Amino acid sequence: MSNWLKDNISKIKDALFKTRRVIACYDPAEINNESININDEFYNDLFERFIKADIGAELSEEIVSNLKKQIQNQKIKEIDFKNKVKEVIKNTVGAGASSPSIQHDTNKLNIFLVVGVNGSGKTTSIGKLAKRFKENGAKVLIVAADTFRAAAGDQLLIWAERAGVEIFAPLEIKKPDAVVFSAIEKAKKENYNLLLIDTAGRLHSQTNLMDELKKIDQVIVKAIHELPQQYEKLIVLDATIGQNAITQAELFSKAIGLTGIVLAKLDSSAKGGVVLNIMNKLSLPVKLIGLGEKIDDLVDFNLDEYLEGFFM
Repeated sequence: MSNWLKDNISKIKDALFKTRRVIACYDPAEINNESININDEFYNDLFERFIKADIGAELSEEIVSNLKKQIQNQKIKEIDFKNKVKEVIKNTVGAGASSPSIQHDTNKLNIFLVVGVNGSGKTTSIGKLAKRFKENGAKVLIVAADTFRAAAGDQLLIWAERAGVEIFAPLEIKKPDAVVFSAIEKAKKENYNLLLIDTAGRLHSQTNLMDELKKIDQVIVKAIHELPQQYEKLIVLDATIGQNAITQAELFSKAIGLTGIVLAKLDSSAKGGVVLNIMNKLSLPVKLIGLGEKIDDLVDFNLDEYLEGFFM
């Protein structure tokens, strides 16, 4: 196994520690590689633990039901049980298990519109993405399109400095869609090939927010119509809020048609199972997961690596 993969799995295992404690339905120290006794009480307990980890009632029930069909014997070794659970989850989630990684094409104008509610980890994720893209050869411009919250620009500036990239935050432009239009013009003139656009996230004024996002989306589509381009619309979700993350994704996707999900704060949550529920309920790939506060703690989501950390 390559060093980078080992490091990735190690980070994921560390991030999923709280979730793993919730999931564990037996004490490995007491098993000593002996067989686990499987009965209805065991399955009921496993179902409850899946619920606590925010896998969701419907998906949890389906996984447990499929496990019962797969495990015919009443005893199974610990390692075989873990492998069987992973296999059943992958088969149950199905098509949603495929999460293409985030890419940028140096020959195109790459635009990433990043949305999500305030406090979700949106600004932090943008900073981490900026560092990643710059190291991969992109000329990056962070665009501060949340013109209503002064602190948003200040936070972005800190992350832009950490990532070593430029930020576009014109004080004289008050409309978010106008900021985005000017940023695209700047990108064309100064040969930036990757824009990371921060947006407002005030769900208490839901209708206004969604109208604002639709205008930004329309400006981008119109401005890049004749350009070679790649356009991603990513929502940053806070893993600690569990099921509410699904509601948020549905709301934003209805407004602008999202292309993927960034799940932040996975290291702070005992509800890491929400990843599986998101993949099962939404036709959106989980593309990136946040595993900590460091600038490089944002990694491509891979279901096999995730399940390795989930059931180590």
